[in-house]
Amino acid sequence: MSVIEYATVPRFNIPDKMPRAELTLREAANVLNVSEPFLATLLDTGEIPSQRTENRIRINSDDLVAFQAEQKRLHLETVDELVEEGQLLNPNY
Repeated sequence: MSVIEYATVPRFNIPDKMPRAELTLREAANVLNVSEPFLATLLDTGEIPSQRTENRIRINSDDLVAFQAEQKRLHLETVDELVEEGQLLNPNY
């Protein structure tokens, strides 16, 4: 059984109900459990879409959930690949 198959229960840091559809930089950083400067970098590179008006940044909660789900998928995929490599190098692994 692969790690992806085993990890059927998502373990996201996102509340069941978001307080609103758009989050501030601070709220989004808290949901992702990252610093505000790191999140700002993700927004600047376009990894997470955002809306900027004057001096305010707003992040759509659906975009945040999609980003976190994709990061989780990539993480599990990488772990699965590492387990397969480990089993090839050491069958008793």
